[in-house]
Formats: sequence, C-alpha cells, structure tokens
Amino acid sequence: MTARAMMLLAMCGDNTDASRVALVRRVGAGRVAVATMTEHGGSLAVARAGCAALRHLAIAAANRVPLVGAGAGRAVVAALAAHGGDVKVARVGCQALVWMSDELSTCVQLAGEGAGRAVVTAMTAHGDNVAVVHAGCATLWNLAAVVDNCVPLVRDAGADRAVVAAMAAHGTNVEIVRACCKALWNLSVAPDNRVPLARDAGAGRAVVTAMTAHHGDITVVRSACQVLWNLAIAPDNRVPLVRDAGADRAVVAAITAYCADVVEIARAGCETLWNLSAAEDNRVPLVRDARADRAVVAAMTAQGEEDVEVARAGCEALWNLSASPDNCVPLVHDAGAHRAVVSEMAAHIDDVAVARAGCNTLWRLSVAEDNCVPLVRDAGAGYTVAVAIATHGEDASVALAGCSALRNLVAVADNCAALVQEAGAGGAVMTAMSMHGDNVEVARAGCGAICGMLADEGNRAVLLDAGVQAAVEACLSAHSDDEEVQELGSTAISRLLE
Repeated sequence: MTARAMMLLAMCGDNTDASRVALVRRVGAGRVAVATMTEHGGSLAVARAGCAALRHLAIAAANRVPLVGAGAGRAVVAALAAHGGDVKVARVGCQALVWMSDELSTCVQLAGEGAGRAVVTAMTAHGDNVAVVHAGCATLWNLAAVVDNCVPLVRDAGADRAVVAAMAAHGTNVEIVRACCKALWNLSVAPDNRVPLARDAGAGRAVVTAMTAHHGDITVVRSACQVLWNLAIAPDNRVPLVRDAGADRAVVAAITAYCADVVEIARAGCETLWNLSAAEDNRVPLVRDARADRAVVAAMTAQGEEDVEVARAGCEALWNLSASPDNCVPLVHDAGAHRAVVSEMAAHIDDVAVARAGCNTLWRLSVAEDNCVPLVRDAGAGYTVAVAIATHGEDASVALAGCSALRNLVAVADNCAALVQEAGAGGAVMTAMSMHGDNVEVARAGCGAICGMLADEGNRAVLLDAGVQAAVEACLSAHSDDEEVQELGSTAISRLLE
C-alpha cells in the first residue's frame, strides 16, 4: 500500500502540462489514483498521496473534465471526509478541488458530489491554516460560478458563513480576501441567497470591512462592490446595509477613488446606490452623511457618456434620492445632479431607460423652486426634456415626467419665454398630450404646463402655431369628469383665445 502511494507521487514528478496530460491520457494516472484511493480509503498515506497526485494532474486544464469524469472529485471528497483532521489531506484535497473546479463544466458534478460541504468542513477544522482556507474559498468561488449551485452551497453547505469567517480570521491576507469577495459575489447572484447572506452570515459588513482594509486593491474593491450591488437588490437588506454595515460610505469611497479608471467600479457603485436609495429611510442619510449624490455624479461624469449602464444606474439613483424633498436643493446646488442628468440624456438620447429616469429626476428636482432657474439656465433641462419627449413620447412615464417637469419649470417667470420660444416646450407637451390623451395624469400635467406657458403673453402665438389648442380641447373632451383637467384646460383655452 505504501509502495503504491509512492508510485502515485512518482507519476507526478514532471511539472509540465504536457507531462500531466500524457499521464492522464496515456498512462491513466487519474484512474489509478482514484482506484487506489477507493481501495485503500482508510490509509492516511494513500489519501495524502492520492490527493497530491490529483492536485498535480488537475493543474493542466485539459485534464480537469476527464479527471472529474473518472471520479477524482468523489475520491477527494471521500478522503477529506475520512481524513479531514489531517492538515495535509485538508490542504492538498482542497487544492485539488480548486483546480478541478476551475472548469465551468465540472462544477455541477463536483457540487453534487459534496465538494462544497467538504471544503467548508476543512476550512472549519483548519481555520488557522492559510493554505487550507485560501483553497477552500477559491473552490467555493469556482463552484458558485454556476448559478444552480449557489443556493445549495449556502442552504446546505454553509458556504456563506465559512467565507465570512475566513475573512474575519485572515482579513489582512489579500489573497484570501480576494477569493472570499469573489465567492460572495457569485453566491449573491442567486436571489434566494441575498437575505441569508446579509442577515445571517453578515456578508455586507464583511465586504465593507474588506474594502476598508484593502482600499488600494482594485480586485477586492471591485468584487466587494458587486457583492453589495447584489445584496442591495433585496428590499429587506437595504436599510441594514446602510445603518449597520456602512455600505453607503464604503461604496462612495470606492467610486471616488476608482470611477475615473475602472468602469466596473463606477457601474457597480452606481447600481448599489440605486438599490440602497430605493429604501425611503436611506435617502437623506445617503446624501447628507455619505455624499452619495456627489459620488454618483462623479461616476456619471467619468464614465456615463461611454457606458450606458453607468448612465442608467446613475440617473436611477438620482431619481430615488430626489424623492426626498430635503435632498432636492443639495442635489442641484452642491452635487450638480441636474447637469449630470442632462448630459447623460443627451449622450444616450436613443435609450428610453435613460430618458425615463432622467425626466423623472428632473421632475422631482424641479419641485424645489430654488432649482428651477439653474435647471433651465445652467443645465438646459427644458430643451433636453423636450427632446426626450419627442424621441420617446410613446413611453407614458417619459410623457408624464417630461410634462410635469416642464410644468414646474415654466412656473418660474424667468424660465417661461425661453422654454417655449427656444426650447420647444410647447410642442413637446402637445406631443405627449396627443399620444396619451386617455391618460388623465398626462392630461393634468400637460394642461398645467400650457397654462404656465401662457402666463407670458409672448408665448401665445407660438403655442397657437404649434396646434396646442386642439390638443387641449381633446383632453377636455376625453376627461370631462376630471375637475383638474377641466379647470386647467379651460383656463388654457381662455388664455390662448384672449
């Protein structure tokens, strides 16, 4: 038995991939190792030698599928179960599973054979051993790359708690932290894992701690932002991630440091802040305490024109943040949100998601009277909204938000003539009303906007030439039972015909 174990080690003496592939294909070394480990499962020496042999052979990418098909994963899992208390078996066994799982097509079989539970057990038993922990985390990272594995890895194997424990015990080891963050990133892709990861395992706090400790490591920061993005998709996680884990400040720091150079961090950061800001209780702290608005604007400025996902996420985040009245003036006067939104709407004029989020953000920002002149004079919001309606007027959200924004903006006398005579606001509102005449909210916003425009007598001829009268009359007819439409529409007609 000892001689056969030594033979297995001897077969693995040549450290080239060509030699490893030849050993598997010509000599059948993988099958020999599996057969020996199966026949002599009680032998510690065979377990050590067999795991070492399979680890060596699996380094060659071409060997991984044949080895797993020959039962190598099952043999290593059995060795870990029988001899997991031995640190050498734990180390070489986990390392063998890292290599075998570094091939997407092997991951389902390995997970089904218990590889996840085996490495979690090894990490728990040898939590102070850097090599075991690193290999275990890397294996879990690989296995979780297959979405179908993610829920069982958390629910049945306890992978989430094992990874978080590894980060706590080895938080200064950047290689372990990288592997842990990547494992949590993959595990958090599965919707059913997100609440348990945050609530039960403390994954949010763990990755925030990692981002703080390794702020200079792009891999850690990028992976951690991706984890927080996924976790914050679950509504139940949003407030605790801000209140208890400090996810908002960590993401803002990451965006500030890296958004100009790393588009993935800009994107994941904006997506995370978008999700976090969906919780009403988070909105004021995000702006007041974390300066999330400034971070989003910085990311949009750095990457938004080139990357439509950054533009979308940034506009959506600002839309959420602007839902709090306390945020609206700081968003414009301190963060420059109005300019950023207008810039992205112009850069991605054909993208309806950007138009929708942008118009809704400008609508909310324009509720604050102090914002209305800067929105028009400094950012060109009126023209941009008019173009968005002209391009995406068939979208009810764009039509309603655009008309509502223009209604607010024209209510300020300094804006009124410029919006109608230069920005084309009247024609835009008429387009929205014509396309959505059956929508009472669009009718109210449109008629209200027209009334506001007619407060300046110089706009009357422009609006009559644009055919606004017919659009208003159509709304009056379609919504005869709505008091607000009737009042606003009648006032608009009266002013048009004065």
